[in-house]
Amino acid sequence: MMSSFTAVGMGELHFSARKNLACYALGSCVACAFYARHQKLGAIAHVVLPGPSPATNAQPHRYATNAVDALVEGMQEREIDPRECEIFLVGGAQVLHLAPLLINGQHIGQRNVQAVKEQLHKHGMSHYREDVGGSEGRTMRLDLHCGRVSVCRAGKEEVVL
Repeated sequence: MMSSFTAVGMGELHFSARKNLACYALGSCVACAFYARHQKLGAIAHVVLPGPSPATNAQPHRYATNAVDALVEGMQEREIDPRECEIFLVGGAQVLHLAPLLINGQHIGQRNVQAVKEQLHKHGMSHYREDVGGSEGRTMRLDLHCGRVSVCRAGKEEVVL
């Protein structure tokens, strides 16, 4: 029986201790998930762009710097050391082959992955499981009951990170 999942949309961030979380159709976006096993608490940020949010942006979690900071702060507010969380990164593909957006020679998916990793490292977190890059979109699901993170690509078998 398939568990239901709460969708985390582009630029959103969700914390949950009850409902499983998912990011659907990740292309160049990156899902950054934290899982606190003892508390069975999970969080996912659906990162759309690298870098910090412009000061006037109404959706700061769209940006890697803001999203990772918010994940860290949210865990700390819940009295969880974010460095003890299991961390998962999924996405960052180059799905636009006709006109990829290049920044310093990298496509936006690569830049998103790099920006998320840099921000994690700034917070002292360098251990994570990942399924990033390539040219295929993905869906990521986080099952809070067991901490299982699965990744599906169109037409392929689901894999567990």
